Amino acid sequence: MQQQPCDLLVVGGGVTGAGIARQAAWLGHKTVLVERSDFAAGTSSRSTKLLHGGLRYLEQMQFGLVFESVRERLAGMRMAPHLARPLPFVFPRYHGDKPGMTRLGLGLWIYDVMAGFQSIKRHRRLSPSVLHERLPQLRTDGLCGAYEYYDAQTDDARLCLEIIIDAAALGANVLNRIELVDACRDGEKWVCGVRNLLDGGRHELHTRHIAIATGPWLGDTAALFGGGSGPAMRPTKGVHVHVPSDKLQLDTAIVMTHPDDGRVMFAIPTETSVLVGTTDTDHAGVGAELTVTAAEVEYLLNALAHYFPAAQVTPQDVHSAYAGLRPLLDGGGSGNTSQISREHRVFELARNVHAIGGGKLTTWRVMANDLLQAKGLAVNRELGSYRDRPLPGGRGIADRAQLELKADTLVQSHNLSHRAARTLVYTYGANADAVVAGIAANAAPVSAIGALELPAAAFEYAVTDEYALSLDDLMRRRSRLYYTEPDQGRQAAEAVAKIIAPLLGWSGEDVQSELQAYTDICDRYQPV
Repeated sequence: MQQQPCDLLVVGGGVTGAGIARQAAWLGHKTVLVERSDFAAGTSSRSTKLLHGGLRYLEQMQFGLVFESVRERLAGMRMAPHLARPLPFVFPRYHGDKPGMTRLGLGLWIYDVMAGFQSIKRHRRLSPSVLHERLPQLRTDGLCGAYEYYDAQTDDARLCLEIIIDAAALGANVLNRIELVDACRDGEKWVCGVRNLLDGGRHELHTRHIAIATGPWLGDTAALFGGGSGPAMRPTKGVHVHVPSDKLQLDTAIVMTHPDDGRVMFAIPTETSVLVGTTDTDHAGVGAELTVTAAEVEYLLNALAHYFPAAQVTPQDVHSAYAGLRPLLDGGGSGNTSQISREHRVFELARNVHAIGGGKLTTWRVMANDLLQAKGLAVNRELGSYRDRPLPGGRGIADRAQLELKADTLVQSHNLSHRAARTLVYTYGANADAVVAGIAANAAPVSAIGALELPAAAFEYAVTDEYALSLDDLMRRRSRLYYTEPDQGRQAAEAVAKIIAPLLGWSGEDVQSELQAYTDICDRYQPV
């Protein structure tokens, strides 16, 4: 890579940068992507884990964003059925709530129309009696009814990772732990200095074009190119918490409006817990590892207490939390952060240097295409086959029934528990067979790690095939142990470290260092 110039250097390994690299490689451009941390380590693993059309954007009259989002939500479910699953949302309404039942019903009709009536399922109205039977913990005082509609739940970090893996399969060079430190023009090319954060070595990459997709860190990256015409960012902080599903018993996601400020938020059932979020507050600075405060947890639990007083969820029930920054563009106002547009924009920072800001997880393909169009790198090529290209785990998978059949086959052929088999197929999709091959090659008995019963081979696969380089990579992004375990995966971490140590050449001292680093991350997100 140092000896031959590339056509495009992508800076940033979140979902947007991954999408840019994937499409550029498919178009035949020699592409290199660099990420200073791990893929998806920033915003792209700190979301509410949804592919959604943005129902609330209708109230803000952002019809273009909603239309774009519902279309891309459907595309995401086709491309990665193992990572994007239909999820019902119940939106209860009480006397005095805004919007009320009539206005909400109208909005949902528009939502369905914008999806071209290709919604997962059309919305329907639920009576108070049906709600009480289905959600017995839901407050009934003043309840008018609810609407049920559908969006999709996803694993944001693994979605990003599969886009990265597909970009590599198409010919892109994708590198994590590589930081862009400087850049200068050399005739028609850019000479970019990069630092290998594993060994501190400095190298030079030559490229004709540069695409910057560093999210909340866009301002810092733009400064390397003068930054005078760079976008003004207004990052906002979003906090989520996991609470036990035995205390908050949900068979559907719940849309809540916070009793204090009316902000829309969610309670979403997951495999082992309920995800509650999110906050939306201005944040000064763009540190990669944020903290979660007791006040932020209290804010989220106050919404739960308003809707589910009988559940009596307390701060002591929170078993994991996380925080991320939205890469929002500053529109110049000082109003409610929830009103800031989630639309994206492409900026030209210097000759052949473009940056993209704003946007959302659902519309990653649109964002990638818009940047490449602005650079003139996506013209005169029909995108039909690209749009139909599934992500690696979605290859040959038509629907969820096929995934269930695959899980049943794994149970019978490899003596796996049903939970372990389903975890494998809904994590790796078509690539579950590659992980299973690792189980078959291992003479040791199959040991289940964590509530999802992941085999040791899954962690080995993360190192050999998924670019994992640290214990944190394994715990928070290649697996979901941080989120699914009641102790943030602290107990499982030691077993995971011992599995991957031989593959990464770790000494006993290295293992202890990795365990301590992971413990520090857990402590940072332990608000009580």
